[in-house]
Amino acid sequence: MTDRVPVTQPFPLLLRWALLGPLALFALFVVFGFFLGPLSNVGKGIILAAFATAVLTELIAVPFAIFLMARDWYYRSAANVLITLAAAAPLVLSVLVIWIFKSGPIH
Repeated sequence: MTDRVPVTQPFPLLLRWALLGPLALFALFVVFGFFLGPLSNVGKGIILAAFATAVLTELIAVPFAIFLMARDWYYRSAANVLITLAAAAPLVLSVLVIWIFKSGPIH
């Protein structure tokens, strides 16, 4: 009887881009926020649209990645877990910011 170690694979390329692309976009927002200063209404609209698209992408990609790892051992690896956790961090931060703004002034 041979003990075979299961071979794990990275996520498909499209899922990796869906997980890490919005994370890079959020980092870009932080850098631009420090260096650009005040923006026009068009610039604010573009950033808001990109932010909404990134959040929507994360809302779809993170649960799908968790589903793939839970369903099949083929995708269970440390790299896939770290990518999923890194992608979930801006999503959690976005939900917290929305919750804070919705709950009213901070005392």
